[in-house]
Amino acid sequence: MKTLKKIFVGMFSVALFATLFAVPAYAESGSYVFDEVGVLSSSEFQSLEKQGAEYADKYGIGVYIQFTDMMNGDPNPSSSERNEYGRQVFLQKGLGVGSGKNGIIVVVAVQSRDYVTVKHFGDSSQDPFSDSAVDALEGKYTEELSDNDWYDAAREYYDVAGEQMEYFAVTGKQWTEPDLISLLLKILATIGIPLAVAFGITSNDKSKMKTAREATEATDYLDRNSFHLTVSNDQFVNTTMTVAPIPRESKSGGGGWSDMGGGFSGSGGGKF
Repeated sequence: MKTLKKIFVGMFSVALFATLFAVPAYAESGSYVFDEVGVLSSSEFQSLEKQGAEYADKYGIGVYIQFTDMMNGDPNPSSSERNEYGRQVFLQKGLGVGSGKNGIIVVVAVQSRDYVTVKHFGDSSQDPFSDSAVDALEGKYTEELSDNDWYDAAREYYDVAGEQMEYFAVTGKQWTEPDLISLLLKILATIGIPLAVAFGITSNDKSKMKTAREATEATDYLDRNSFHLTVSNDQFVNTTMTVAPIPRESKSGGGGWSDMGGGFSGSGGGKF
């Protein structure tokens, strides 16, 4: 009997210990990142939260993201319902930085696979996000959402938003696509230096071949001692090439950018 009692006491102690020290099912909720469904690891959450704090300090704009299961429990909300949900999240959580409560939030409904981008600027002249900027923003993070890469999607959102805010801070203009300045900078950074190196190598090789003669006839590529041609005649025929662009998949369900009043506007979002 005493042995049985010890067994029950031991099982109760283990259960109590597990209850007290169990890891929460949901990730913690911060000032900029709200993970209601636990799709982010602790390190991922902290990384995004830190980035949000840096943006708020540098640009005076809150950059937020929320992961939830469904928007108001609706598995198929309309674009206006997505916008309104994002607006309510912004208001209920008291988001926004400065007197104008400036900020932008992305809401991702993991279970129903909905997303929406909503922004609020008390003074529209302080808004760095043009319609095309938000379209580009959504185009980036929805690619990752489609593969259930939740952290990568959030990372893309934060990175692109940072680029757009920096562009606004430097130029005083909203980022638009295509943007020539940004494009040229990216081209130079991506291929400029490698291209210069390749050009130098090619020029050096070419200088060593100054005595070389360009071969323009088919017979130039034959070993003249291998056989003898009695008749030589080169003929060229026309070549026709047809190019068909591969259609790109587009995000579904977008309802278009809309002004909700009171400094709020929303993308309408869609399905991913």
